[in-house]
Amino acid sequence: MTAVASASWRRLPWSMALRLGLGLGARGMEVLGKLVLYVLIARQLSLGDAGLYFTALAWSLLIGALARCGVDRALAARVPGELAVQDGRAALGALTLALRVIVVGCLIVGGINAWLGPAVAIRLMDQPALAPVLALTSLLMTMEAFAVTFAGVLAGLGRNVASQVTANALWPVITLAILWFGHGDTVQDAMIATIAARGLTAVLGLALTLVHRRRFAVRPDGPVVAMPPLWRLSIPLMGVELSQFAMMTLPTLVLATFSPPEAVGAFSMAMRISTLPWVLLINVSLIAAPRMAEHHRREEWPRLRAVHRAARWSAAALTLPPLLAMMVFAPWLLSLLGPGLETASLALRILCIGQAVNALFAMRDTLLASAGQGRALFRINLVQVAVGTALTITLVPFFGPVGAAAMTAITTGFGGLATSWVARRRLPHAF
Repeated sequence: MTAVASASWRRLPWSMALRLGLGLGARGMEVLGKLVLYVLIARQLSLGDAGLYFTALAWSLLIGALARCGVDRALAARVPGELAVQDGRAALGALTLALRVIVVGCLIVGGINAWLGPAVAIRLMDQPALAPVLALTSLLMTMEAFAVTFAGVLAGLGRNVASQVTANALWPVITLAILWFGHGDTVQDAMIATIAARGLTAVLGLALTLVHRRRFAVRPDGPVVAMPPLWRLSIPLMGVELSQFAMMTLPTLVLATFSPPEAVGAFSMAMRISTLPWVLLINVSLIAAPRMAEHHRREEWPRLRAVHRAARWSAAALTLPPLLAMMVFAPWLLSLLGPGLETASLALRILCIGQAVNALFAMRDTLLASAGQGRALFRINLVQVAVGTALTITLVPFFGPVGAAAMTAITTGFGGLATSWVARRRLPHAF
C-alpha cells in the first residue's frame, strides 16, 4: 500500500464521521418532522382515520416496490461502481434505463391499483372508507418512485445529505406545513398533502441530479471490465425490498382485517415510532454504501474493512440508546402523541427489542448489496417472509396488536442474524 493510500485509509473513519454528522442533521429534520406529523395526524384526525392513513402509506410502499423493480437501490451501488473507474457513460446509461423502468412500472402498477385497490378495501379488508384512500396511493406511489430513484443516484454520487433530504427528510415537513396551514381534517386531505410533498421532493431530486451532470461526462483512461447488466442486481434487490415491505406492512394489513381501525391506528403509531431510530441506520448505510461499492470494485480490501467496521459501530452507537429509552418510557411517549395510544405500550416495547437485535448486526445487508450479492440477500428475505407469514397467521388473529408486534420483532431479529452469517461467509475480507 502506498503512503498516500495508507494516509487516506487512516483518515477514512474521520471523513465518514464528518459525513455522518452532516447526515444526522438531515435525519434529525426527518425524525422531528415525522414525529410532529404523526402527532398532528393522531390529534387532527380521528383514530380511525389515522389508521386508514397509515394503512394507505403501507400499501403505497408495497406497490411502489413493485413499480420500481429495485432500480433505485441498484443505482445506489451501480453509479459509484462505474464512477470508481471513471466510466461516466456507463453510469448515465444505467440511470437512463432506470428512469424508463420507473415510468413503465408506475403506469402499469398505478393503473392496476386504481382499478383493483378500492375492491381490495371493500371486499378483502371490509373497510369501505379505505377505498377512495387506496385509489389515491397510485399518485403517491408515482411521486415516491421518482423521489427515491433520484435519491439513489445522489447517494451514488456521494451527495448523502441531498439524497436523504430527497428521499425521506423533507416530505414530512412539507406535509406537516400543508396540513397545518391548510387546516386539513380528513384522511383525503392528509393523502393529498402527502402526494404534493412527495411530488416536490421528486422535482428537487431531479434538479440536484442535473447540478451534478458533469460527473457523468468522465471517461476511463483505458479499457475497463464491464459490470453485469443492471437487472442482475435490481431484480434481486426488488425481491429484497418487496420482502422487507411485506414484513413491515403485512402486520398492519392483516391487523386491519381482524381489528377495528382504532387498534390499527394505535399499532401503526407504535410501529412507526419504533422505526424512527432505524432512520439512523439508513443514514449510516447511505454514507457507507458508495464507499463500499468503490472499494469492492477496486479490490481495496483494507479500506473496505475500515468502512464496514466504522459503519457497524456507528449504527449500534446511534440506535441502541434511543431504542432503550423508548422501551423504558413507552406509555408516557405514546400518551404524548394522542389519547388512547398508550394501549400500544407493550407492542412498542416488543418492536424495540426486534430493532435492537437488528442494530447489533446492522450494515451487513449494505455490504452484500454493495458487493453485488443481491441474490443472497433475496434468499435471506424469502426465508424471513416465510417465517413472518407463518407468525402472522398464528399470532395476529388471536393476539391483535401484540401478536403483530411479536411477529415483526422476531422476523427483524432473525433477518439481522441471518444476514450477518451470510456476509461473513461470502465476504470474509470485509471483517
